[in-house]
Amino acid sequence: MRFRTITSPTMMVCTLVLGVALGAAAMPQESSESAEIRSMLREASALIPRIERGQQSSAASNIGDEQVLAGDVEGALATYHALRPEERGVALAVISSAIAAQGNIPLALDLARDSEQPVRRAEAFFRISSELAYEKDFEDALAVARLIRNEPGQAHNFVNALMWIYNWQWKTGDQAGAQNTLNEGVDAVEREKEDSGSAPFMIAAMYQNIATRLNEAGNRAAAAAMVERIYGMAVAADNPDRKQELVGLLCSAQVMVGQLQQAISSAAELPPGQWHDAAMAAISQELSKQGETARALESVAEISGDALRNIYYAGIAYGLAGSGNYAQAFSIVDRVGSASERAAALVELAGQQAKKDDPAAAQTLELALETALAGGSETKPYVFESIAVTRAEMGDFAGAEEMINRMDDSAKVWPLWNLTEILVRSGRESEAISLAESQTAPHPKAYALLGTATILIDKEQEAARKIAEGAK
Repeated sequence: MRFRTITSPTMMVCTLVLGVALGAAAMPQESSESAEIRSMLREASALIPRIERGQQSSAASNIGDEQVLAGDVEGALATYHALRPEERGVALAVISSAIAAQGNIPLALDLARDSEQPVRRAEAFFRISSELAYEKDFEDALAVARLIRNEPGQAHNFVNALMWIYNWQWKTGDQAGAQNTLNEGVDAVEREKEDSGSAPFMIAAMYQNIATRLNEAGNRAAAAAMVERIYGMAVAADNPDRKQELVGLLCSAQVMVGQLQQAISSAAELPPGQWHDAAMAAISQELSKQGETARALESVAEISGDALRNIYYAGIAYGLAGSGNYAQAFSIVDRVGSASERAAALVELAGQQAKKDDPAAAQTLELALETALAGGSETKPYVFESIAVTRAEMGDFAGAEEMINRMDDSAKVWPLWNLTEILVRSGRESEAISLAESQTAPHPKAYALLGTATILIDKEQEAARKIAEGAK
């Protein structure tokens, strides 16, 4: 389970399985390609101190994660420790969970305890637990999740961790184990309600979290029962502001479990404002999924905020394009008021056309560029970044690189990350390496090296899987 992050995650538990110690003698001899990948990632890591401070933690997270996958745990730990203590939060969770996924749970837990902040430790324990659940190691996943109970103010993270485990237990057919985990999660919410006097919204949000995971697992009846708890809290609320928050949350929960008509009724109780906007956005999205485009558009029209309204007009257009109805999709894009957001929607449509090998994709992408340029200073940099990446995905590597070369250094980071990945995936490894090494600014260069290394690791792991399968 690979996480991507970019800024714009001593006491031992006796039930845990001991992982492989660093530097174990049984490690296979490193290939020249593996050594090259590790070297590339260490070069990227060495650039982090020269990156702007607000971006260092996400860079360390992404690079450290790949270093662990490449077998360079020592390098990943060096990447983490090179950060200032106050900037290690995201990296703590990402790198510790990556180490856990490789089997070294004790080392992962030692790293997770490195922070003095309860919220950071809880986030790290949550991600380690999630990795173990993904690997179907439910006993250890639960043991790690229960460490969160000791962290003050982190009941929501504890419940979240339990429900991720529940989700995987249910999917693997362990319904008895899943039920026990669910009971533990619900009990945790009830204790929080009684013991600490948490705000009603926080309690309701935890019920919604439980309902979300139940719904994802396919246990719709249990999910609906959780929504009923939120409904009861909303009905009982006597403070108008608190009631509005709870009804808003209830509405999104009702949409999620398929209670669309009830959600529409709940939304009607909300006065104009952010909660009503959020409710109409959720309702419009569900109506669009059900193919009721006209009603979905009516719901979007009720959203008062321009930015949110534009996002959901574009969302309906994406849905139509996904089903091949490009003519109606384009007509809805025309409703998007901002040139920047209209251009972004056109980029997404071009990408969907390209996936279907529609020759009109290139024309749509060109229209997106014209719209972005017409927007002048209003057009956000991410639109041009998206156009460059979509060009690369469509095989126009030269056009993508030409666009990136004209960008400011800060805008080059995400498109270079993607372009180098696409180049390596397309068998153009030498071009990716040359592109990475040609960068002079530290931030873009670090991510170009990262993108190149990421797909090289994927290819190496895929080759190893094929050899293992052939040996069976």
